[in-house]
Amino acid sequence: MDKSFTTRYATAEDLTFIWDGIIDTVTIEGEEFRDEADELDYRQRLTKAIEEGGQVVIACEQNQTAPIGILWFKKASVCPFGIGDYGENTRDYLWIQLVYVAKEHRKKGVATFLYKKLDQIVKDCKVFEIMCDVYWTNEQSRAFHEKMGYKPKIILYSKDFS
Repeated sequence: MDKSFTTRYATAEDLTFIWDGIIDTVTIEGEEFRDEADELDYRQRLTKAIEEGGQVVIACEQNQTAPIGILWFKKASVCPFGIGDYGENTRDYLWIQLVYVAKEHRKKGVATFLYKKLDQIVKDCKVFEIMCDVYWTNEQSRAFHEKMGYKPKIILYSKDFS
């Protein structure tokens, strides 16, 4: 593991940084919340994950506490986010809700560091798979996941008539 970064679990003090990361990610992916209720639901799920602990990892520079990256995950057997239900898995896995690195810290190994931390967490959770969804429009994320050994499992197509 890279010694220039450390991790800790998120606290309520990190909510602003995390929410700003969510908004930046939504913008990068060319998406938006459907409505205020959708946004509120997402905020509530995030707050609950932080309160429960052990689901939102914060990356910091060595000897610092200010967040520079986020990795939010949860243990699941059915896709907890995305289009409907990807189906029941035969075993539990870790589902990545969000990965975000502050713009000024990108291309410095922060996301790789967070994913290596998640590889360690997998062993503690006694699961054998990590899954996430990556928007096709987010070319950097697709390339990163492939570099980290992730393979596409499903591709969704859409036809827009708006």
